[in-house]
Amino acid sequence: MKRLLGILIFSLMLLFILGGIAQGITVQGGDAQEEAWVMDGITSWPDWWIVDEEWNHPNGISVVFEDIDYGGLAGYGTIKIDSDLGDSPANSINVYEAAIHEFCHEAWWLFSGDWRQVWFDLNPSENPLFWYFSPTEHWAECMRMAMFDPSGFRNNWTQTVLPGTPDDAANVLADWLAVTLKPTITISQPVGSVYQQNHNIYVNWTSTAVTDGDFAIWIRQYPNTWYAPKLVQATGATSYQTIIQLNVPVGINYQVIVGYRPHRDWGTWRSWATSPGMFGVNR
Repeated sequence: MKRLLGILIFSLMLLFILGGIAQGITVQGGDAQEEAWVMDGITSWPDWWIVDEEWNHPNGISVVFEDIDYGGLAGYGTIKIDSDLGDSPANSINVYEAAIHEFCHEAWWLFSGDWRQVWFDLNPSENPLFWYFSPTEHWAECMRMAMFDPSGFRNNWTQTVLPGTPDDAANVLADWLAVTLKPTITISQPVGSVYQQNHNIYVNWTSTAVTDGDFAIWIRQYPNTWYAPKLVQATGATSYQTIIQLNVPVGINYQVIVGYRPHRDWGTWRSWATSPGMFGVNR
């Protein structure tokens, strides 16, 4: 019984280290079908979780159905959808497109001034009489077209009046994601060799500078047996060294894996790196 309890506790600790605090999209206020349309729409973009995680809300981005008399509203991690949209003709399309459009605004609010200026340079028009002349609204439609739903703009004027295109949005977003997904990691040690079981080895890696978040160092036996990681906090340095113990079975085809997550103690791992060569472990 004690052994089973110990295994359970270890498993829960490992889950916390590997996955951190669960986030995601929370939806409330609509019926089951409407809430499913929202989830299906937002999660249809494989990288949606990056926007969610960068907001750093413990409970994820919140989507709420309310009687707001217009399609939707995005506000720094919270999305509101008009509760009447699901009752109108083509209701699934209305809810689906509104949720995605507002989620694209959530990506926009994450942009710094420099990133917004890139889009403003493509979309200089601004006319308070028509929402679709706003560069921010045009961004949301172009990103929706590029990343989620290539079937058409919600408003044809957004396609014909302004110079920005879905391709422009895709390029701006790709550049932003490349920066957001930093760092680039390279492992220099260990290299292919043979080490003794339960002994310590050094792990050295370089990284583009990041001042927050964690690195994790795993031992993996190829192809897919992983051993619990050691965490090292990012300090802004460009090179790191740590010691890990080879508390693994005797065998071959071992490698060290280093990953990074931008938030300390929680989040999704990214920027994976693998040590050069494979090493063996002997008694």
